[in-house]
Amino acid sequence: MVEFKEAYEIATNFFLENDYAGVDEAKDTNDMWLFAPKCKKTCYGVSYICVPQNGDEPYIFNPTGMDNVIMWENASIVLMG
Repeated sequence: MVEFKEAYEIATNFFLENDYAGVDEAKDTNDMWLFAPKCKKTCYGVSYICVPQNGDEPYIFNPTGMDNVIMWENASIVLMG
């Protein structure tokens, strides 16, 4: 089981390695952690990250597909502060 703290570190490292400023928003679907990046300046076509809670490999999450839009909108916001 991947806890939020570990998933947050995975997403943060990915975003920092890919020239983002870090994590902007995190959500929980009960079986996946979803993360949106914080941009350093205006950016278009950003990469979201999904970290499965069952320990499967993290992957890039595309929030524009209809099923993914619904998943993102229905997920619970995780307070990070």
